[in-house]
Amino acid sequence: MLGNLALAQSATTSILSSTLTSEAICALDDQLLSISVGGQSRGDAVVKVKMSGERFFIESRIIQPSEAKYVLSRTECEEGVFLELDPRLNPKFDPLKQALQLQPVLELLANNTVDFRRDQQIVPTVTQPSIGLDFGIQASEGFSKTFSTTAQGYVGAGYASGALATYVGGFASFSSDDTSVSQFSAAPRATLRYSVNSRLELTAAYNAPPDQLRFRNGLQHFQGVRIDARSDAQLFFPEIDLQLPLDADIQVNVNGRELRAFRASAGTLKLINIPFQGFGASVDVIINDGTDARVNNYTYFADARTLRPGAYVVGVQAGLLNGQRSLNAQGIVGLGHSVTMSSSANLLDNNYDAAAALDYIDDFNTANARVNIRGSSQKPLDASLNLRYGRVVNEHFNVSVAATIPVAQPENLNLQANASYQLNRWSYTSGGRYEFGQQTLSLNGTAKYTFVSGQTIDYGASGSYDFRNKALNLNANANYTFVSGQTISFGVGKSPQGWQTSLSTNLTPLPKLKVGAYVAATSLPTLQVIPALNLSYQPNSQNTLSARVNTNAASASYVYDGRVRASLSASSSLTNLSSASVSGSLAGALSLNNEHLTLSQELGSRSILVKTGVAGIPLQINGVQAGVTDSQGNVLLSRLPSDEYVTVRVDVDTLPFNINVQNDRATLRIPSNGTAVLDWRGNITVSRYIQFFWKPGEPATYGTLRVGDLAYPLDDEGNGLIGSVPDGTPATLKSDDGNRSCPVILRNAQDKITCQP
Repeated sequence: MLGNLALAQSATTSILSSTLTSEAICALDDQLLSISVGGQSRGDAVVKVKMSGERFFIESRIIQPSEAKYVLSRTECEEGVFLELDPRLNPKFDPLKQALQLQPVLELLANNTVDFRRDQQIVPTVTQPSIGLDFGIQASEGFSKTFSTTAQGYVGAGYASGALATYVGGFASFSSDDTSVSQFSAAPRATLRYSVNSRLELTAAYNAPPDQLRFRNGLQHFQGVRIDARSDAQLFFPEIDLQLPLDADIQVNVNGRELRAFRASAGTLKLINIPFQGFGASVDVIINDGTDARVNNYTYFADARTLRPGAYVVGVQAGLLNGQRSLNAQGIVGLGHSVTMSSSANLLDNNYDAAAALDYIDDFNTANARVNIRGSSQKPLDASLNLRYGRVVNEHFNVSVAATIPVAQPENLNLQANASYQLNRWSYTSGGRYEFGQQTLSLNGTAKYTFVSGQTIDYGASGSYDFRNKALNLNANANYTFVSGQTISFGVGKSPQGWQTSLSTNLTPLPKLKVGAYVAATSLPTLQVIPALNLSYQPNSQNTLSARVNTNAASASYVYDGRVRASLSASSSLTNLSSASVSGSLAGALSLNNEHLTLSQELGSRSILVKTGVAGIPLQINGVQAGVTDSQGNVLLSRLPSDEYVTVRVDVDTLPFNINVQNDRATLRIPSNGTAVLDWRGNITVSRYIQFFWKPGEPATYGTLRVGDLAYPLDDEGNGLIGSVPDGTPATLKSDDGNRSCPVILRNAQDKITCQP
């Protein structure tokens, strides 16, 4: 069958090509037509048209390299090369609009694969020890009848290099008011982590969490050890297949963070070995082919993940937590055939809980079975069985069912069903739940429409009925979201106690100002109208001012999120001003790198030192804002995800026009302990305006400055935007007619330069 099809296509090509000679094709009438492929405009092009047979010979520049198999024949004429395309592209000629429309044919396009593990272009880095000191303080003051003051702070030193990471420090707290004696407490804390290899880590902790080397969340009274083991430092999502009728820009996000962006050729695209860490389970693929931008979401059930056969992740910690015996363990292992087993167990003094689950995932099915138990020496065992099944019926329709069965009282089971349907720009969801023990039925549904321009409008409704108490609850809402992310929302609800309705907006009237307005009316317990106003002003990525006021209270705050993190806030009840309070915090770290101290927000056992040589460059880690370079053009990025590989990216959208970036991103392999140094000096350059003069008072109007092989044009006042060059670089100034020239020396400290004699 396939052989006959190939012969038929070959015969078609031969007949079409032999019917007209090259001379006859070149002699056909030329028409200037507007051409589109799959709705994507390819611009205007010359087309030779033979109307009797509806045959078209198109300029070769219209066809992309990925569409080479669309071509049946190629003819060279004096005007250029013209192509006849496969008739399966179903050409539609509109003589009135002078337009020719073509439809993509996926079977004629190539299959492509992006392997996120193999294809990673890792930028080599130098690793150096991480040595530093971190500090933090937080204080608040209450102005009630009895003034109260609370404060807490920490300080410590850390070292990380090779297989070893250690931290030693202390934490202190203080509180007092007018009616009691002041209270002060202090305690040491420390951690020691040893990486046997990339698959096995041993940690000992004293008054600190054993699974991290960060200490901002107060004093944790844990003394014990932890063991982490894994078969591979990296886990991967199942394969994702995309149908691309046109060349497209692809962006892949994992759990909300950008993993990679690239240009993909038309055809079937397979995405394999998409990495993730821990127990995440969400991938968004953003596709922009010039006709519109669409998002394909691949969300697996919360307990569903797939591991390769034999792959595992295990963590066990044991010790004392607040003076009580504590044991915690969790693990996950791939059994093969798309089946994964996971389990967890926790023991705290006489209380315990445990869970075990089996997950199955393939292209169309997801199944999960989970057993949970909990109890104590004083309470009987409580166990439940959770079952869930999901099915991708087709590309538009998904369904799932779930059941929760109490082992001791199976008659009190809960049943749940959900469905989602998507067609063109509409998407719908519906769901229902019945709790036999509570005799309560709950139903919900949503509908969402996405406009061509990107705005969305969605509606939702839900309700529940308690058969035992004969109580009905109803809710409905509508939301409109602009392309910019601004929203307008309306909601209404009815319960046995009364009704309530609300209207809210989240608008951006100015580029850096966000305004949120909210008003609610309720009859619970009496008629009330509750307005609220939120304001947020962010002049740049590091500074945020916000304020909130409603009928009961008002508050204001300032947050600095730069090389350190600092905050200041004040709040008060409007009905009782004596309840006012203020609070503030400051946290940061000093790290020693190449005999220079670098200020950052945290002291981490893993970090990246980025050297750009340019101040004020905002950088992202996996699409999340991570830091801004200091006056020396350096920044230490210590807030890193647990991934083995991360992508450092320049936030080019916020850069001034005079900053040029050659490569805006780099993928790095992060060491287990220590600091990876990314040297981006020379990758980012700064241009500046310089005014040039032939002689004092005579600007080099419309001249040209030549610096080596580069030429910079000057305006009517002799001003030019000149790229970054070393101080003292020689250059040549030339007039627009070429009759006048002179040497100049470029100085970094000068914005006006005159020809040298």
